[in-house]
Amino acid sequence: MTKASSRATRSQLDVRPDDDPLLGCRLKLQQAWRHLQTLNAEVDRFLESGEPEPPLYLGVIVGDLLHNLRCELDHLVWQLVLINGNEPTDSHQFPVCDTEAEFKRQTPRRLAGLTAEQIATVEELQPYRLNEAARWHTLAVLRNLSNIDKHRRVHVGAVIG
Repeated sequence: MTKASSRATRSQLDVRPDDDPLLGCRLKLQQAWRHLQTLNAEVDRFLESGEPEPPLYLGVIVGDLLHNLRCELDHLVWQLVLINGNEPTDSHQFPVCDTEAEFKRQTPRRLAGLTAEQIATVEELQPYRLNEAARWHTLAVLRNLSNIDKHRRVHVGAVIG
């Protein structure tokens, strides 16, 4: 890294959330991208090694990547509540719903303080919009893999496929 790029990175870090309310979201996405770059390099190294089993630490990198992506969505809801002049609570988060009924049930708790337009945008992104294929929607897969990583086990098979 050159001094110039180092200074640019440092100046980006000097931006405060008051200047950019979505800074936390951007930083979470940036960190997810870094994890993806690390994962790609480590998978290449593993594949070149000829080892029969992937190392467990690859699953930890996957978990960190998933965590940053999922957290970014929750940060977005939190910041939208603040931008709209409301006070977020521990119940606020980005819902990921497999049915319309589930979305309607979660909306008052998870999205209180968002505008009708913002809620409509979140709803447009919901897995249930794919009907029978809802479980394969990107957000449903992210939710499921993130929950497995948080509560059950480290992902290894998902790394190599």
